[in-house]
Amino acid sequence: MRKAYSLLLAKRPTEWVAPLQQAALLRTVQANLRAQIDPSLALHCCVGHWDGQCLTLWADAAVWATKLRYLAPMLVEKVRKYKGMGELREIKVKVQMVPAKAATLTPSMVKPLPQRTVLSMQESAQVVSDPELKAALLRLLGRLRG
Repeated sequence: MRKAYSLLLAKRPTEWVAPLQQAALLRTVQANLRAQIDPSLALHCCVGHWDGQCLTLWADAAVWATKLRYLAPMLVEKVRKYKGMGELREIKVKVQMVPAKAATLTPSMVKPLPQRTVLSMQESAQVVSDPELKAALLRLLGRLRG
């Protein structure tokens, strides 16, 4: 293991430039991609690989991969506009475990529930006989109200 690190550290600084630039590009594409797709889908996908013409996205389940494949033609046009992505020709989607960091939910991604859903939950909490379920519904409603 020490030998592998020694080999990496022995590289000249100029040999690190291209991989670092590609990592920065992929980080930018990941952030911009999340802005282009539904927040619920964004939780289940991430950028996997870029080879110069093909961008590979990873989805953590087949259902999310199918949704991404459906969006791929539209995403190609949008992602192609990002600096460094002008040569993009296709987006491939693979089912693979998405790294945990990619699946971070931010407050701006959470959509508020419709008022009728909240009212329905309130009514359900009032009539349910199971005290644990009633308590859980009331806690959830409390969180929805802030």
